[in-house]
Amino acid sequence: MKITDLFKVKTANIIILLISVIALSSAYIAEYGFHLKPCQFCLWERYPYWLMILLTGSALMIKKLSKFLLLTGVLVFMASAVMTAYHVAVEHKWLEMPGSCQSKIVLDDTPTYEEIQAQLMAQSHVARCDVVSFRFLGLSIAEWNLLLNLALVAYILMTLRKTRRFHG
Repeated sequence: MKITDLFKVKTANIIILLISVIALSSAYIAEYGFHLKPCQFCLWERYPYWLMILLTGSALMIKKLSKFLLLTGVLVFMASAVMTAYHVAVEHKWLEMPGSCQSKIVLDDTPTYEEIQAQLMAQSHVARCDVVSFRFLGLSIAEWNLLLNLALVAYILMTLRKTRRFHG
């Protein structure tokens, strides 16, 4: 395989499909294998990868749509990068946490122990968005996700540019 083969549309779709599967697998292994609770942003940041699995899988089956679906991937990963950049800003406390990341516990005037426990248990599956639960090589998972999104946008744009140059 030559380096120029990496910039073919079919190869790019396969690579993006594999990266999306690996990204999601890593997130689920961290959550269920290592018991790292995701925050609401972390859960939302999984959707673009699911969408790209669908798009790249479709592109591999329907060759006529492969360039269009790859171009759509640029928009998906750019939108994901914006959302992830906001998440990083919240982690660094540069921006306020949105309401969806804050506790939704509502207590009556004199709640019982069981009412308090039920509300806490209902929220125990999601972590706070402004607290980094894990760092790898000094970066939070959100920061790594941002870098991955930007790298995938660059890779897709380079692939589309080189494809246009080689094929007219």
